[in-house]
Amino acid sequence: MCEINKIAKKYLKAGFSVIPLNGKIPMAKWTDYQTRYPTEDEIDKWFTSDKVNIGIVTGEISGISVIDVDKKDGGLETIKDLHLPITWSVKTGGGGWHYYYKYHKDAPTTAGIYQGVDVRSDGGQVVAPPSMHETGNRYVWSFKEDEMEEFPIDLFNKKELIKKDWTTIIAEGTTSGNRNQTTASLFGKLFNMFRQEEWESVVYPLAQAWNLKNKPPISEQELRTTFESIASRAVNNKQPDVSVEEIINKIETPLSIAKRVKEKTKLDKKFLTWGSEPLDERLPLLELNTYMVLFGQFTSGKTTYAMYMARCNAQQGHKVCFLSLEMSKEKLVQQYAFKRGGVTQEKYKAGDYNDNIFEKYAQEINDIDFIGVDEDKKKKSYTVEDIEKVVVEKKPDVIVIDNLNKISSKGGSEIEMCNEISSQILFLTRQYPVTIVLIHHANKPLNEKKPKVLRGISGLRGTNKINDDADIVCELGRPPALVAHEYPDNISHLAVYKDRNWDRKNLLELYFRKGSFSLEDYRGTDLEDIEQSWNEPDDDLITHL
Repeated sequence: MCEINKIAKKYLKAGFSVIPLNGKIPMAKWTDYQTRYPTEDEIDKWFTSDKVNIGIVTGEISGISVIDVDKKDGGLETIKDLHLPITWSVKTGGGGWHYYYKYHKDAPTTAGIYQGVDVRSDGGQVVAPPSMHETGNRYVWSFKEDEMEEFPIDLFNKKELIKKDWTTIIAEGTTSGNRNQTTASLFGKLFNMFRQEEWESVVYPLAQAWNLKNKPPISEQELRTTFESIASRAVNNKQPDVSVEEIINKIETPLSIAKRVKEKTKLDKKFLTWGSEPLDERLPLLELNTYMVLFGQFTSGKTTYAMYMARCNAQQGHKVCFLSLEMSKEKLVQQYAFKRGGVTQEKYKAGDYNDNIFEKYAQEINDIDFIGVDEDKKKKSYTVEDIEKVVVEKKPDVIVIDNLNKISSKGGSEIEMCNEISSQILFLTRQYPVTIVLIHHANKPLNEKKPKVLRGISGLRGTNKINDDADIVCELGRPPALVAHEYPDNISHLAVYKDRNWDRKNLLELYFRKGSFSLEDYRGTDLEDIEQSWNEPDDDLITHL
């Protein structure tokens, strides 16, 4: 039995009506399977080779309505303005997206409902992972939460829909429901069309004239504020234009590049620490210009471990910044003192601790620059541009950011914002001599009855782009309550899934005691037991459906 046959049967078991495809074309009379499921005998007859693609019939039979975003037709730009709810997502082989939502009887099966956006519901079908696209790329699962979201019918009701056509929008304006989003998008497009010196003299008057067509127009003050905000972002992200001729004239031979590399390696190297010498010996080399992602499930101890890393690097003389965007600086220091002092919830409630522990343990982290939210709410949010200012002014060797979801962005959906932020952070580590440790969340497990210490690389929340951008990707996990009795007390697992430079992967057992992590019982692995592929539906998906 080929692998694609097994996966097709998993989809069938999950409640999806599946059909065989040649590329995207059905190989069977698939209208029958809009009202009934195929039998296992039919699946065995169809899926005899891994070259056959899997199709899922959309609509009521499978309980799904799917939004199909086509890259080549401009769909990626369109969805920035739609703000689709985050739901189960598939990265298509052509670079687009399939967003899976719960079936809605009024969801229309139609092509081009917006520019580059189709809807597949009753009477439709979509190509499913791990099918192969004509480009040679596979369809892959990219995002799965506990359950699919409701279909956003308000955005796709044919009776009320106005297609996202920029020609129409510029000629006729837009309505009050999406003026702000459309205004920001319009400025972004115009800034790309005109030189920066023409933004004030040409772009803004054009926007003023366009705004008069809106029903109703936004205020002049709001229009100006949006103009300045998008212009600021465009300037920060804008790179100097370089002609092809300049690039050709500056092409270097490998020998000339090697000479520059040789000179660079002669410079004093600065190595950062994971927290201790035993850890440094077994984990990837931490140098400057590194983008590292540390992710984990809720209460996995990500912030605690990051504080431990920050403290140890500061004690070695490295300049460290800790950007806390989730927990206030005051709460961060309090929690650190409690963990270092062994203050439990019961002791805290009873007041059974010496309040001198705050100053005592603050001395250990006094060389760290703590930046971020505070209880006075002097600054409520931080953008990547703010982070860049911290890097420029403070000149840290390492900056810890807790966490990605709290970084502000003007992007569209959560996935799009995370992708944009990740790209910008990668750029910062290439532009400045700094290592950035970005804390991020894991996806929620679909089946709480099957608790896992680690989710694996597929559990990294968001899309594959975050994994692609980062130089090092690692996960921290603690045994969930249901299986905690199977493990020693105070144990955490640290898995390294990606090391761009040295390809060093490992799984370590760490023991946590009073704010510190020690490697007392080392266990190495090739990670095969914890790495999962999103290219096929897992048992959690089947159990959930």
